Amino acid sequence: TSHSSTVAYAKALAAGCRCVELDCWDGPGGEPIIHHGYTFTSKILFYDVIKVIDQQSFLTNPYPVTLSIENHCGLAQQRRMAEIMK
Repeated sequence: TSHSSTVAYAKALAAGCRCVELDCWDGPGGEPIIHHGYTFTSKILFYDVIKVIDQQSFLTNPYPVTLSIENHCGLAQQRRMAEIMK
């Protein structure tokens, strides 16, 4: 169990992390969420995580970031994920 936060992603990127796994699930209101499935961790919006990755990825490190997406979303929310990442 734990409380999920975008702050953890920012800290990992600042520490030099170059590969981030995102467990993506269908969320309410057509917005995908990030959640470690079948656990008691909290859920955060995919949009918020992508925004933090965009803002923080290259502040301390010039190298690319790999997003490993574990996709559990239906087609509609996959399309929403693509819109967000554009």
